[in-house]
Amino acid sequence: MRFISKRLPLFLAVVAMCCNSLYSQTASYKVLDSETSSSSNVKLKMIVYGKSKKTIDIEAQCAAVRAVLFDGCPNTPYSKALMEDGEVTTSERHPQYMESLYSGRYTDFIASYSATSAFKKGDDKKGTEYIIEVKALSLRKDLEKNGVKKRLGL
Repeated sequence: MRFISKRLPLFLAVVAMCCNSLYSQTASYKVLDSETSSSSNVKLKMIVYGKSKKTIDIEAQCAAVRAVLFDGCPNTPYSKALMEDGEVTTSERHPQYMESLYSGRYTDFIASYSATSAFKKGDDKKGTEYIIEVKALSLRKDLEKNGVKKRLGL
């Protein structure tokens, strides 16, 4: 019994991290508008279709990072996706990087975020609107540093 009580907090922490990572990858989203907020940041106006009020902020931040990585941001210097191979291919080629990104490192690339509408349980027609500023240049440099994306130029 003592063995179980000592290991239970560790087990719960691991489960929470896995669930956090799984939630962040499953929220669907739609980018409504994008603009450059500085030379290195992109501001996205988006709708996130989440199922839980408890996880919607996490899902929204991860969705913004996913949008910059795999969709690109029209009307900005980051109009092309940083990872043009797509999410599935990138996740298969670099599983450790993507897992660490979705399980907590995504916050390193979020400059700010705010919900601009009340939470609405997501479906095809309802979602929660956010304005999220992503540090796109920092994200690109991190991808290059970790060998996920080849450097431009040289």
